[in-house]
Amino acid sequence: MRAQIWRLIFFLFLPILLPASPAVAIPTDSGLSNLVRPQDQPFQDALNSLIQGRLDEADRKFEQILKSNPRDVYAILGRAQIALERQKTAEAEKNVRAALAIDPNAPVAHNMLGIIRLSQKNNAQAKAQFQKAIQLNPKFWAPRMNLAAIYLAEKKPDLAIQEYRSVLKSVPGLSTANSGLADAYLAKGARAEAIKVLQTWRGIDPKDPLAPDALGLIYFSQKDYGMALNEFDAALRINPKFFPAIKDGVAIASQFDVRIPISVQ
Repeated sequence: MRAQIWRLIFFLFLPILLPASPAVAIPTDSGLSNLVRPQDQPFQDALNSLIQGRLDEADRKFEQILKSNPRDVYAILGRAQIALERQKTAEAEKNVRAALAIDPNAPVAHNMLGIIRLSQKNNAQAKAQFQKAIQLNPKFWAPRMNLAAIYLAEKKPDLAIQEYRSVLKSVPGLSTANSGLADAYLAKGARAEAIKVLQTWRGIDPKDPLAPDALGLIYFSQKDYGMALNEFDAALRINPKFFPAIKDGVAIASQFDVRIPISVQ
């Protein structure tokens, strides 16, 4: 009876249950959230509100900062980030331009302008802005992530690998960089390298369910359904509510009438 129920779920929800290669998504990390000004509590409060998604509250706090100091570049960029979150591109660009007028060498401003150009589907100008941000601060990993994602979307995996590798030298456990690097290796047909990346990532951060889930998808693509189920189960043992692993595991179990791991049942 239980197997019949899972099979029914499979056929009803086939479009969302079947594992698929991850679509290349262009990240929009401005890098603003990584700023730390420990001696500036009003700025940190505004930034925390922004990070937590309380946009109206964050906007009021950044506005208050700018009343005291209209030339605070990062408060201006905070308002630009809020405009981006609200999909108000013109307003975001106006704020970024204002920040660059005060400090033409602010890496976060150039990265943010690159994000705006991406939203306008102008990859050439977006790449130029990300490269400018990297030139100004080679250790600033957010524009490298954005640049790598463009290269991946443009089917230039070797260039994407180069950028992701640079990011991981600074932040080895960054999930988006590890998954992006694995995607880049898969794009060039190097599955063994992709598996190696994901296994290394799992060793660095064993509490992240994304690594075993991604491994499961690779094994699924190789038709090694037993290994795939084991990896999905490993993801669910880390986080029993991790939906990607649930849907992927149920899809395989329903399609091939194999044992459903205990965490998926």
